[in-house]
Order: sequence, then C-alpha cells, then structure tokens
Amino acid sequence: MTTLTHTLAPSSVSGSKGFGAGLFGKLAAYRHAAKTLKALDALSDRELADIGLNRSDITDVAYGRMTRA
Repeated sequence: MTTLTHTLAPSSVSGSKGFGAGLFGKLAAYRHAAKTLKALDALSDRELADIGLNRSDITDVAYGRMTRA
C-alpha cells in the first residue's frame, strides 16, 4: 500500500519581505509540485483510482488546481 501525504505550500509570500523571499517562495512551490508530480506518476493506475484520481489529474493536483466538491 502506498501512502501519499500532500501539504500545500504557500501560494504567495508577503510583499513586505522583499523580492528574494518571493523568489524563494516560488522556487519552493515549484520544487514541491515537482516532487508531487514524481510521486503521483510513480503510482499505478489502480493506486491512482484508489485515491480517486486518474493520470490526467496528476498535473492539476501537483499545482493545486484540482478542487473537489
């Protein structure tokens, strides 16, 4: 059984912290999305179905664009 833990990275950093903080925040979000993509892509179609996803959902989930009603 595969366990996948997903925590959301902050989508934006406060403007008061400056350009560097915003850049590092975006870099961290990108790296987090890349790790999530890699982890989900490694799952079989059956494992994805068990968590309610299919291959076409992977990118949306990794970048936080997937919502559930």
